[in-house]
Amino acid sequence: MRNPDRIGAAVMLVAAAAFWLQMGSVDALGGSFPRLVLWPLTLLSVVLLVKSWIRPEPPAAFFEAQPGPMLVLAVTVILWIALLEVLGFAVSTTLAYGFLTWYLGGRPRDVRKVAVSLAIIVGEVALVYWVFNDLLLVRLPQGLLI
Repeated sequence: MRNPDRIGAAVMLVAAAAFWLQMGSVDALGGSFPRLVLWPLTLLSVVLLVKSWIRPEPPAAFFEAQPGPMLVLAVTVILWIALLEVLGFAVSTTLAYGFLTWYLGGRPRDVRKVAVSLAIIVGEVALVYWVFNDLLLVRLPQGLLI
């Protein structure tokens, strides 16, 4: 039987090892974020790996019984990546996030709940866009529309 905690811990340890191997080619200023992430990632991976051996949890039945939502999520993320340069970050993220919220939100779906969710999504996307573009000076894709 597969243990998702053990698999996740192994993947995170591989990612931490990849970060660590690349640290030699990163300058002092550019390496501050990877260094900041490296140690907690490694520590949490080891803790999760030990926990998976000491007290393993059975895998959630959700993923085995309902592969449809996972497939929809994967296709949506692939489309979001493909449309990022064309539509821009703000529009493509709002569309993808809005669709996933609508699809995974459950039923019944009334107009008021969808409108509130859409308003929250637009606010969150605008906040992320502002933080990256104006505060962190990381330019996000503009696209044709924005």
